[in-house]
Amino acid sequence: MKKLLIPILFLLVTIVYCQDLTQNYRKIILNSPNNVSLFQSNSTNGIWASGMVTGDHWGIFEDATSSKEHLSVLPGGNIGIGTSSPSSKLHIYVPSGSAAYPTATNKGDVVQTLRSNNNGVEIGNSRGFNDRKAWILARHSSVSSYGKYYSVLHLQPDVGDKSQYKGVSIGYSSGTNLPVGTHLAVNGKVGIGTTSPDSELTVNGHIHAQEVKVDLNVPGPDYVFKEGYDLKSLEEVQNHIHKHGHLPNIPSAKEMEANGIDLGEMNLKLLEKIEELTLYAIAQQKTIEQLEKQLQKDGGLRDVVEALQRKLDKIDKRLKKTTDE
Repeated sequence: MKKLLIPILFLLVTIVYCQDLTQNYRKIILNSPNNVSLFQSNSTNGIWASGMVTGDHWGIFEDATSSKEHLSVLPGGNIGIGTSSPSSKLHIYVPSGSAAYPTATNKGDVVQTLRSNNNGVEIGNSRGFNDRKAWILARHSSVSSYGKYYSVLHLQPDVGDKSQYKGVSIGYSSGTNLPVGTHLAVNGKVGIGTTSPDSELTVNGHIHAQEVKVDLNVPGPDYVFKEGYDLKSLEEVQNHIHKHGHLPNIPSAKEMEANGIDLGEMNLKLLEKIEELTLYAIAQQKTIEQLEKQLQKDGGLRDVVEALQRKLDKIDKRLKKTTDE
């Protein structure tokens, strides 16, 4: 019995002393199994505390006050930085304020910084109210001195085997699956050189391509060759040009400058004009052939006339000879 009492008495004495033990500006307080705090004090940072808050989460505090809880861990594993009520496995909250965007010497409203050697990645989220701007920036880790030196930011890089490759989806729901081999899928308008695209792809600049394929939503102009097509006479075309300054069914220069041109539609209009020119050429060829036939016919009559003229000349000579005798 005495052997059992001695350990119990020693444990009680230890607990009593541990209620208030101070040494070298450190204090350990054991209040209950669910409320354990560790305090540390120094001349610059005041008092810091860590431990159970109310028995349902653990935190680290500045000045040992709940209003300055910088890190929280909730039951289930959610961790909060800057928030005591994290809603995900890692929840980082930056207090609201004036928006600050990254520059060549400043990170702006950066939420998280990743660094490997002198290579950095910054994840930013504007603090401005209703600003709704976020960014990922890869560059030199020493932003104040080398912030203009960007790094290459790869999304879905090639790992050497692309037999099962799936790329990046933008604008689709998060449940959307991309087929193997699709590198980029965008659901919405894309602007290159412009922030206000008016079509699925708007380019403010030049496009260099080896081949462009345009799907047509209207029939081709083969109707020009069908019977009953209203092919204007060349005189009508000439009158239209004199009056309007451009071909029929072709927009004017002012219209094209104001509205641009639809590549597919314009190609069809130009093909229509080419087919009309073909009909004009065919008609002219028929006229030429008719004229050639007429010339050939007229050429035969001319031979007859010339032969008659020669005969008349002979008769005239004989008559003169007879008269002279």
